[in-house]
Amino acid sequence: HDEGRNSTAGQSRQRGRRVLVVTEISLALMLAAVAGLMVRSFLRARAVDPGFDPEHAVSVRVGLLDARYPSADQLISFETRLLDQLRQIPGVRAASATNELPMGDNRVRFAFSVEGATVPKIPIASGEVVFPDYFDAMRIPIREGRALNRSDVHGSLLVAVVNQALAKKFFGDRGAIGRRLKSGSPESHEPWRTIVGVAADVKENGLDQTTEPQIYFPALQSDTVSAQNFVRSLVYVVRTDGDLGVAMRDVARTIRAADPALPLIGMRPLTDVVDVSFAERRFNTLLLGAFAALALVLAAVGIYGLMAFAVVQRTREIGIRLAIGATPANVLSLIVGQGARVAVAGVVIGLLGCLALTRVLGTLLFGVSPFDPIAFGIAALLLLGVAALASYLPARRAARIDPQSAIRAE
Repeated sequence: HDEGRNSTAGQSRQRGRRVLVVTEISLALMLAAVAGLMVRSFLRARAVDPGFDPEHAVSVRVGLLDARYPSADQLISFETRLLDQLRQIPGVRAASATNELPMGDNRVRFAFSVEGATVPKIPIASGEVVFPDYFDAMRIPIREGRALNRSDVHGSLLVAVVNQALAKKFFGDRGAIGRRLKSGSPESHEPWRTIVGVAADVKENGLDQTTEPQIYFPALQSDTVSAQNFVRSLVYVVRTDGDLGVAMRDVARTIRAADPALPLIGMRPLTDVVDVSFAERRFNTLLLGAFAALALVLAAVGIYGLMAFAVVQRTREIGIRLAIGATPANVLSLIVGQGARVAVAGVVIGLLGCLALTRVLGTLLFGVSPFDPIAFGIAALLLLGVAALASYLPARRAARIDPQSAIRAE
């Protein structure tokens, strides 16, 4: 009776409930908007071309023990024979090896110098030591010149292949083929290498990362130090036309036949390499999505509870309204309108909170503005839709109140 007759205490409690519901809606909107931004960012990053074809290929890391293969010549000789055996597996289109796959955890980065180039500081590149047919096995297009092949052996002209990012940065339209570069500073004792090819850019550090200069070195030209550091533990890539499960079984069997003591580490489809690079972003997106869904449920329950309680409190008032000529549609509009006002207030406050929150999340997004209107608009419409539904159910019940019963109840 106290709250039904709009006493001061009743009005205070109603305001308190509204504040709680507005807060729920604001937080739900913020979570929904952030989750929307993360989803759009995830989809944008997932659509980026990695620069290689991960489909229909498997990879496995193999380490050669020092005791069994102590010299560089023994390492290179065994690995070359093993690759030839892998290429003979039925259905295999290409097989090669490298010290580290794109998006791997052990990327090799080093300083390098370009002959004739004057730069304020020594540039940094990512490097890979690769065996012949690597670009075919990974399906990395060669944009200019040629790929590294079986003729690039120890004692021949030292060569390298660079990516488009390096070629464009240092050579522009002049062309990179025939130019020379080397590891270290221009004064270092490292030998100069001639660029014989320009490969397409590969997302070496992840699909959502910028492309940096990349240099590919032929494994067959590895000296003793390079062989011990980069060729002793290799990732083999086998591209096949057949079933990946059968291919992995055949690859393992071939490696075991070549040397039963070899440890096989992480045999998997090449697509897993791309998927793993998304693990953290996918987890964050799912986590925020789960919190946003929970917040939407809480907001819906809060609005429904507030409207349902208001209907119970105002039963006599609604009965009188109906008795003096109000239609059920009028009552429905009255109750839903009150719920809508609460929802709009929460949405406005939530949008203001989003503007402050998304600035912090800017570093986590890829290809999406922190103030993306699509994510904000969808979140706002979603909250308003939830609020309308949560208000409609109590409002429909209020519109069906019998005026005589409502008045007699008092």
